[in-house]
Amino acid sequence: MQHFNEPHQRIHRIAVDAQQLIHANKNQDAHRLVQTEEQDVLMGLLALFDGIEEIVHRYLLEYAIVFETREEIFAVAVDDINLFCRINEIQYPMPDGVVSGSTSLVQAVGRYQPEVSQQERDVLLLDMRQLLEQSL
Repeated sequence: MQHFNEPHQRIHRIAVDAQQLIHANKNQDAHRLVQTEEQDVLMGLLALFDGIEEIVHRYLLEYAIVFETREEIFAVAVDDINLFCRINEIQYPMPDGVVSGSTSLVQAVGRYQPEVSQQERDVLLLDMRQLLEQSL
């Protein structure tokens, strides 16, 4: 938002200068000043707005991942989704030593293959009922 401050201040300066010209009965000069500066400031603001879509997308957008169980429907808000894919294999019960410490949230290990890679990767799968119970 700091990038918008300079054009904002410039618009105020143009208004003050135009008002002074009008008070001095120089209406044509005031009109010419506003027209000339308007185009310049407008082009600068449009350039700033061109980049704002990416900033909004990166910092303000949230996704809702909706989970449905037999008993209820709930959603988790996330800032970003890194990957959306099909799990090729699920190891359940989970092999020993996969997670350090004891947690009932991690229930299994899933294996998937990203489209851009030949190598399979592992992902920990959570028990959503446990997650929901612990978050309430």
